[in-house]
Amino acid sequence: MEYQRKNRDFADIAVSVGRFLWAAAEEIASGILNNRVPAKTCYAGLLLALVFYFRLDSWILGSLGLKFRLGGSLRLFLTYASLISGWVLWGVARAGARNRLLNRLKDAFSAANLKCNGRLPSLIEDLRVDDYVRKLRLLCHGIPKADFEKEIKRIESVLNVTVVKLHQDENDKSKIEINSDWSFARRYDPHQHARCRSHSCRRTNRRRKVELSKGCDDGFDVE
Repeated sequence: MEYQRKNRDFADIAVSVGRFLWAAAEEIASGILNNRVPAKTCYAGLLLALVFYFRLDSWILGSLGLKFRLGGSLRLFLTYASLISGWVLWGVARAGARNRLLNRLKDAFSAANLKCNGRLPSLIEDLRVDDYVRKLRLLCHGIPKADFEKEIKRIESVLNVTVVKLHQDENDKSKIEINSDWSFARRYDPHQHARCRSHSCRRTNRRRKVELSKGCDDGFDVE
């Protein structure tokens, strides 16, 4: 029994790691296709690749009096790995931020009892409107807009945000958009992972017109 339990635990860990890596791969692909990967992360990997390619590491270590040389195969591997390291690290950070957001949304929707046939709303995408306001696009899974409006105060309390606007297309009741001010909360940011440290209540109702890329309509379950 103990052996079977250990195998089951290992299998659960392996599945979780596999899902996380797949999520990171999705983030990388989406970031490249939508031109969202910060340039500085790519430049850092490129710089490191140039260090290995031109053997600057050997020169630096030699100037310090250290004798260490990388083999040809290992050096080639590190060069190519460094080239994509910026994208990989960015994708992993994004996947981790997405998981944190999904956990917070799960807590909020569960507290508000926003369920239909046992399913919570699913996240389609999280987009930045400006430095304060964010747009969450959700799959409703049969939950009407009136239920969201009824429980909006509870959602605000759990997420520690201020909802600015709820929008649902009259021609598509399966999705809903929540525009909210996340200045006081940690947020999953498609462009950067930084908390805004300054806040002005006057900006709550501020809106900007921005071009938003289309997200995946399958959504990410928060369950």
